Amino acid sequence: MLHPLIGSIDIDLTGPESAFERLVPTLPRWTPRAHLRPRHQIDVRIDYGVPFSPGELLFEQPLVEISRDIRRRLLVTAPKVGAMIGEKEIELFYEPSASPRCVQAVFDTLWPLTLPRHGLFHVHGAAVRDEEGRGWLLAGDANIGKSTSTLALVSAGWHFAADDAVYVTHAPGFGVMGHGWAEPIRLTARSAMALGVERDVPQSEMKSNAILDVSLAARRVDSMGLHRVCFPEFGAETALRPICAREALERLLAASAWIVCVPVLAKAYLATLAAVASLPASVVVLGPELLEQPDLLAEHLSCAAAAAA
Repeated sequence: MLHPLIGSIDIDLTGPESAFERLVPTLPRWTPRAHLRPRHQIDVRIDYGVPFSPGELLFEQPLVEISRDIRRRLLVTAPKVGAMIGEKEIELFYEPSASPRCVQAVFDTLWPLTLPRHGLFHVHGAAVRDEEGRGWLLAGDANIGKSTSTLALVSAGWHFAADDAVYVTHAPGFGVMGHGWAEPIRLTARSAMALGVERDVPQSEMKSNAILDVSLAARRVDSMGLHRVCFPEFGAETALRPICAREALERLLAASAWIVCVPVLAKAYLATLAAVASLPASVVVLGPELLEQPDLLAEHLSCAAAAAA
């Protein structure tokens, strides 16, 4: 099964149909946009079996561990699930009784570790484009308002490529680009209520998928040029503070934890983040009034961009 994954990357899934059928719904939904050329292909072989045992621990997140075996290959493991990232192929094995959540967690974790080989580097952030055509990277840790800001801006007429995970590239002739795929926007109950958006699990206290109407869903794009970088955070009063490239780079590194797992590519990763940090950068404090009047955020950022120009 060949599937356009992101940017110029295709994924080729092979294995028994019953073994990867539970993964197919987790693949990003591709939108009918022009693809970049030339295209590259990542081969993933999926099958039932005993997963790989963890090696030297490098990084840990909920459900998943990233480690390195004695041959220096990266391993991604969860209960009853394991994947090995080789030079030419990714192998993923899981036991039939493995939790679907664990299988998906391992599968999703492969991309921040694999895509840097193709020049796409993960940043924990959102990518939005204003009505003047300027692309904005909203970067930072979890629960600082990236998804809320994204949906507020989309409701005000902006476009978006991602609300939580952006893959950035930097190449001559293309500049700095942000690439995303069609994962659901996840909101807390408070944000969903303030923005007038329904969720698929409305009673949940945790974040759950926002249900976007046709007009909002149509504002998703695959990729966009980036012209500004912004670091949102919640506060008592809305404010915007310009920052220097050094502080922007420090904040981008904090939002790019996967860099520690790909040391052989760390130089290229850092160079790309430095290119992003060279863009006009600022910290935006999201005051409580922005939830009550989402259009204010779009006005706030547009005015700041105009002033910077």
